[in-house]
Amino acid sequence: VILLYAREHPDEHDSSWVAWGAAEFLLSNHPEARSLRQRCTFLIIPLLDPDGAVANQYETDVIRSFDDGPETKESGLVARRLRWWVDSGNRLDLVFNLHNVESGEGPHLFPYMDDPDRAPMCEALHKSITARASDFDIGGSQDSFGTFSTRLGGWLRLYFGTHMTFYEVNSQAPRRHLSLYELKALGVGIVRGSAAHLHAAEARDLLREIAGHRRGRYARWERYGWLPDRQY
Repeated sequence: VILLYAREHPDEHDSSWVAWGAAEFLLSNHPEARSLRQRCTFLIIPLLDPDGAVANQYETDVIRSFDDGPETKESGLVARRLRWWVDSGNRLDLVFNLHNVESGEGPHLFPYMDDPDRAPMCEALHKSITARASDFDIGGSQDSFGTFSTRLGGWLRLYFGTHMTFYEVNSQAPRRHLSLYELKALGVGIVRGSAAHLHAAEARDLLREIAGHRRGRYARWERYGWLPDRQY
């Protein structure tokens, strides 16, 4: 299962177009789209903070209110929905947190290694995406700055063992500007590359680690007599 969400920073519009392109492709009748739907489940949030987007704000309370922070209505709803998803027996393997930078700050797409403990896994995933987005200027990974559990992706990593990758998008990269059509095509490259990665040998250790995290979580809850159907 792959979760892709955009606009944690509400005014970073490029990321929504990438998410839209991913969803549009996956819902199409293209043979590869049908194959991807059979191999993976995709959860897509094209606009995480719509109220902040309407107000044209860069950052709101929603961004830092998932773990050990003041919960907002929006973050509470998203968190409970995703917890319900996992506790109903569904997987949650990869999470993409999409942002965008200013014109001169980087190429069309590049990741930050948000999780130092999984740096090799991050590199393998990025290599798979790069191979399937060859029409774009793809940059290498930037220095890791740690996992923030107050953000959605970091919270999912902390509680469910999910692998989270933080990607920057840039439609106005110095060497070539992208049209909206091309931004959407970049989303296609991300879903193709991430699905291929999950089915490759390089991802086996990651999937085992995530499954072990889930088993440990359920074991702790069972110790206290908790069952998912009672919680929801």
